[in-house]
Amino acid sequence: MDDIRTKEQLLLEIPELRKQLERLRYPFDGASRHWQEASQVILDSILESIPEGVIVSGGPSRLPVLSISRYGREMLGGGSDLIGLSLADLLGPWNMLDADETQGLELSEFPLYRAVMEREVIRNCEMILVRPDGAHIPILCNAAPILGLNREVLGGVCSWREIPELKEAEKILHKRHQEFKALVENNPDVIARLDHGHRFLYLNPASEALSGLAPVQIIGKRFQEVIKSSDEDMQEAEKVIERVLRTGKEDSVELPIRLNGRRKIFQIRIAPERDAEGSIRTVLCIARDVTRIRQQEQMLRKAKEEAEMASRAKSEFLASMSHEIRTPLGGILGMTELLMARVAGDSNQSYLELIENSAMSLLGILNDILDLSKIEAGKVDLEPEEFEFREEMLTLAEPFRIQAEKSGLSFDVRLDPAIPERMHGDLEKLKQILRNLLSNAVKFTVKGGVTLTTDLADKCGDQCRLRFTVSDTGIGIPRHKQRSLFGMFEQLRDHMSKNCAGTGLGLAISKRLAGMLGGDISLESEKGLGSTFTFTAALTCANGSSRQSVCRPDATALSHLPPLRILVAEDNPINQIFIQALLQDAGHDVRIAPTGCEVLEVLARDCFDCVLMDVQMPEMDGMETTRRIRAMAPPLCDIPIIALTAYAMKEDQERIMSAGMDGYVTKPVDIAEFSRVLREKLAHARPEAFLLPARSA
Repeated sequence: MDDIRTKEQLLLEIPELRKQLERLRYPFDGASRHWQEASQVILDSILESIPEGVIVSGGPSRLPVLSISRYGREMLGGGSDLIGLSLADLLGPWNMLDADETQGLELSEFPLYRAVMEREVIRNCEMILVRPDGAHIPILCNAAPILGLNREVLGGVCSWREIPELKEAEKILHKRHQEFKALVENNPDVIARLDHGHRFLYLNPASEALSGLAPVQIIGKRFQEVIKSSDEDMQEAEKVIERVLRTGKEDSVELPIRLNGRRKIFQIRIAPERDAEGSIRTVLCIARDVTRIRQQEQMLRKAKEEAEMASRAKSEFLASMSHEIRTPLGGILGMTELLMARVAGDSNQSYLELIENSAMSLLGILNDILDLSKIEAGKVDLEPEEFEFREEMLTLAEPFRIQAEKSGLSFDVRLDPAIPERMHGDLEKLKQILRNLLSNAVKFTVKGGVTLTTDLADKCGDQCRLRFTVSDTGIGIPRHKQRSLFGMFEQLRDHMSKNCAGTGLGLAISKRLAGMLGGDISLESEKGLGSTFTFTAALTCANGSSRQSVCRPDATALSHLPPLRILVAEDNPINQIFIQALLQDAGHDVRIAPTGCEVLEVLARDCFDCVLMDVQMPEMDGMETTRRIRAMAPPLCDIPIIALTAYAMKEDQERIMSAGMDGYVTKPVDIAEFSRVLREKLAHARPEAFLLPARSA
């Protein structure tokens, strides 16, 4: 009975309990609705602001669109009307292509469809959407299913973004890759990649020339297994490969190999290849067949050696011939000198002088022939000297005048009066050119005459360019022979006299000598109408040269200074004599020190008003000597020091002054400037400030 009563009681309490439960559940339902509303607001905000297309769909039946981002609506060309459409209706106006644009895609291949239907996450799926107007839009898609508490599929979410830049970059990269591949595979050089174990990872088709094997037969094999070379050469090549792998520095090796019974030489350049972390994993080898180049180099070396041997033989022949002629010529000169001493004052004296001049001219030519090899090698130096231009030209021409008159020819010498009387240059080389030209002119002229003309072609300061012209009315030179006439051993034959034009060296030597003198030589001639040879030479007016400044200095400006004790640091004997005479004539006491070390010694034991310091001296130059003087104790460190220097560039002068010198005078010395600098630097100096007290004997 109690149980029945209890059950009845419980049945009566159930309605009341239900009411209480409803009252308790009401707040929770409100909170749940509020949370759902807030979540929807957050989701809508995200979908409105995210810069990607996002679709949230329902379950597998129709895949209805539940939400779509603003970017997605704009791309698909719709608004809120897209909500509720099935995925098939949403994408109906659009076509889909794979990433390579080679084939179309079905709806079942769209990432959202696959995510919902196949319950899988789709990542980074590239595809092409084709708009109704035909425009292609490359996109990158991600999709995932939405699962319930019991792992049932409630729907799916799909996001995508346009990737036109990425696709364009991929196209460019692919194009570049194809171009590079074509370049490598069609390159005649062997291109290979090796790993740390010296195994081949890649070879281009040209590698068959290196090994005789196709690339597929070589991949995976070691370098020494494939290449056929001597052990020594192979070891050297592998050392280079290993060094590149170890140091990361490009290197090269030359490797002789044997292939099909033939020896080939390959030059292999080896460069390191680094991975993304910067580690060296492989090396790139580029091998070029240099067999023909090395053979040509060897042939050139052999030809050069043969040419040098021929040149030496030719020079030895010329030297031998010259010595053979020199012996009797020495007798002629000796006897002529003996006769001149015995017939002094006799009427025959002039004839003997002509003999001597002619013999000396011949001796000069022989000496130059001995130097022919030096001329060809560019080892002949100019030997300039001062000379009386008019006197030398007339003396040179006299033997040829006598020879021409004996042959019934006229001979004229025309000297431009504008040419300075005294010139400075290599007289002997100038005379040798003229001898060659005058000798040929007299020899190949049968009637008419020969004329030597000199002109002042140009003058700038003391620099002169002289033009020498030797013209004749002789046989002339055919045009086809004129170009080769200045070559070695080229000869002309007079068809009338059958005489050869000497050894064929004269004009060749003359052209080279004219070049050394700063000029050139040219020819104007026609067969039967005579010839005109013209050459130019650069000379200096002796009156404006440094030699004249040394010989005739104007020291009067220096006499305005009070008598000074001057230490001259100068190692050149001529400059010593010049400076000492210049200063002593002006009343100054001069002491010469030829080295920097001696300057320091003299200053330590004697006193001077100033030092004239040559910049270049043996043992210790003027710059270092000046620095050491400036490092001495006062008052000696304050002595005025004036540089004597041949350096005239601004940067050189700045360097001289930075060493501690007070001024500088450039060589050749201009006396007025020299005096000005001395007065300027010594005007405010107090001698007692830097002169040492006189020492007792």
